[in-house]
Amino acid sequence: MERNLHSKRLLIFCRNLVLTTFLTTAFYLNLSAQITLNVSTNPGGINGTYSSLTRNGGVFAALNGQSLGGTTIAILITADVPNENGANALNGQNWTSFTVNPSGNRTVTGNVNGSMINLFGADAVVFNGINTGGNSFTFINTSTGTNFPCVFNFEDDAQNNTITNCTILGSCPNLYGGVIYFGTRRVPGGTGNDGNTISSCNIGPAGSNLPVNAIYSSGTTSSVDRMNSGITITNNFIYDFFSPTLNSTGIFVEWGNHNWTITNNRIYQTSTRTFTASNLTYTGIKVSPYIFSGYGHNFNISNNIIGFANNAGTGNTNISGIGFGLNNQIRGIEILGVGTTTATSIQNNTIAGFTQSTNRNSTNTLESCFIGIMLGSYGSGRFDVGTITGNTIGSLT
Repeated sequence: MERNLHSKRLLIFCRNLVLTTFLTTAFYLNLSAQITLNVSTNPGGINGTYSSLTRNGGVFAALNGQSLGGTTIAILITADVPNENGANALNGQNWTSFTVNPSGNRTVTGNVNGSMINLFGADAVVFNGINTGGNSFTFINTSTGTNFPCVFNFEDDAQNNTITNCTILGSCPNLYGGVIYFGTRRVPGGTGNDGNTISSCNIGPAGSNLPVNAIYSSGTTSSVDRMNSGITITNNFIYDFFSPTLNSTGIFVEWGNHNWTITNNRIYQTSTRTFTASNLTYTGIKVSPYIFSGYGHNFNISNNIIGFANNAGTGNTNISGIGFGLNNQIRGIEILGVGTTTATSIQNNTIAGFTQSTNRNSTNTLESCFIGIMLGSYGSGRFDVGTITGNTIGSLT
């Protein structure tokens, strides 16, 4: 009798163990379904829930395997996504609309020594963090690797995409890289990564590892038609980008670009930045499309505030140096050289709120320790400066 009682107790325990295991498994499966995909035609039965955007078996891989012409695509991120690896880019198709939105305050994170979210020829994709009703987006790539780690990468004629109302954080340590990267077309033909917009975003470092540049663009140089053009960078807070051993820039538009609008951004440092290598420069906005064939032209740089210690315009951006870094330089806006087809316009920018410690000592004007706006420094160009609204350089008081 005693033996049977123990057997019954053992059976009840085993049943409870099986039930608990089943419920636990179901709970974890539910946790892994952070992303909901809805395509208007549900091709291949791909609508449903996923745990990743870019990993194998994730949303981008599912979409790339289907014909999506004329469809509407909606991605809703309903929980944090901690495991992005950038393995699958989003390839372009002729969809009608494509939106990516959060439900709640959502963070998408990866540690990718490369590009975390790649738009390869993808057009008209909108990442909108909304920032109302308890909804927000944060995208973080924590990698400090040498393979140009970025959060968003635009390549192969990725056009008319929008990233808005998002926090975008990265730690790219490369001189020719950034938290957001606009690249080239890797095969012949094409027209460039045109018409993309970055607006109303916070762009800064992933933790204590600061990126060298916040936004960087290096386009195709073989012809003006293939350059990255029509790109708008507006209403962003761009902050805490710096390297003690490399030139550091908030928005760095290099070769293969023309016809950009950079307006209403605030570019600042929240802590003192100290150079440790010689002859280095801190720059708010730098444009140098002239280096290779095909001058870029028609840049509109207006209403930006460069300097201070926060987005409210108080305190100072503090730049100093130790050792060789003592001969550092600051440039608010620097245009190395642009084309003369259409003038580059520089209007109503404020460059102020700086404290600089430097022993820069040169009779070469180009090597002055502080220059607010520097134009045609290593090339030529056509410029309209202050012709609509004057620029302010120096203390407002």
